Amino acid sequence: MTKYKLTKTVVAVSIVVVLGAWLGLSNLLASAVTITGTTPNQGSIAGGETVAINGADFPTDIILGGIETKTLANSMQRYTVQIENNKLYTPQNNGNKLEIYDIAGGTSVTKTLPNAMNRWTSQLVGGKLYMPQSGGNKLEIYDIASETATTKTLPNSMMRYTSQLAGGKIYMPEQNGNKLEIYDIAGDTTVTKTLPNSMGRYTSQLAGGKIYMPEYNGNKLEVYDIAGDTTDTKTLANSMVHYTSVLYDNKLYLPQSDADKLEIYDISAGATVATKTLPSSVQHYTAQINSGKLYLPRGSSGTEMDIYDIASDTFVTETLQNTMIRNRSLFLDGKLYMPQSNGAKLEVYDTRFPLTVTFDGIPATNVTVVDSTTISVETPPHAAGLVDVVVALGSSGYTLTRGYEYIDPNAVPVAPGSPPTLVVPGAPNTGRY
Repeated sequence: MTKYKLTKTVVAVSIVVVLGAWLGLSNLLASAVTITGTTPNQGSIAGGETVAINGADFPTDIILGGIETKTLANSMQRYTVQIENNKLYTPQNNGNKLEIYDIAGGTSVTKTLPNAMNRWTSQLVGGKLYMPQSGGNKLEIYDIASETATTKTLPNSMMRYTSQLAGGKIYMPEQNGNKLEIYDIAGDTTVTKTLPNSMGRYTSQLAGGKIYMPEYNGNKLEVYDIAGDTTDTKTLANSMVHYTSVLYDNKLYLPQSDADKLEIYDISAGATVATKTLPSSVQHYTAQINSGKLYLPRGSSGTEMDIYDIASDTFVTETLQNTMIRNRSLFLDGKLYMPQSNGAKLEVYDTRFPLTVTFDGIPATNVTVVDSTTISVETPPHAAGLVDVVVALGSSGYTLTRGYEYIDPNAVPVAPGSPPTLVVPGAPNTGRY
């Protein structure tokens, strides 16, 4: 069988795009991507051909499709997570393990802590991880450098679900009561303050020397002024369950933890300025903001993640990979890390580099960034002819014009300058008519 070929000139377009501005990442401000061609530059209309997208400075740490799942060493409860030196620290709730996950290496080590206890909150400062007991009076301190742990005794046996670090002190409000413990790290001393309300506190935020503590199930917002040692009680617009909160641009974002409301409280104005309706009426146990977007992964029994673009006031819903409980999350270098709260999974959602390759708008499959100069793909089916190849990084697409040719292997060859061949259906192909 003779392969049919069009008379053509393959156009290899070099496109240089500066990425730093749209990524907003300091380590990439001077980076650029160059797309120069495809190898091979033609293939069957049936698709399924392995093709290399050639160029330079392709980002190699992207997550293709934007999300991946890692496996941690321990299947255990994780209600708090900290990050330092590219490592995730996840202490066990209701146990004595501390798992340390190396992000770059993709490996874990497990340390044994001195106490089998509940840990709902933690702080990492000065190379030490501080883990107050929830439902007791212990404070574990793990020294990262020496890999040793000590236990301090706090003055109150109480539930501690949230904490804040300010001025070398850890502020620990009581989850279901009216106490506020303040542990001085340098002095190794603790004082106890009395808050005006006996209420649940699952989340808190620190801004301008004040700690904001929304009521777990209600409409109160306590505001503790650290310098003045005073507390005001504000009234929120909605009486609802508050399991998580985020502070951004002087506003407190309070998603409803068991339904679809998102309350936005302006700290400067001292009042709620808006209540939004989330796309998903599900559990919201953790929330993070990155580059002006609020990320709300589903807390349990589902895969939805609502993303609220603050500037445009719009929502989208992404689908995560696992039906699991997500109590805590953290951002690092544009990636959202979500450890499973009752298992061994670690979901990683990449907001920086979701990468796709399309041929005339049709997605390629098996996309792999081989190295900084090569992206390997498998071509989709397409009719014969030259098509544009588009590499999309996030919301930006970079086009290699007429960069790939689809060939029909069953086409009848035509010599240059010959008159067209007419094939009559049902008649023998004996020549030209």
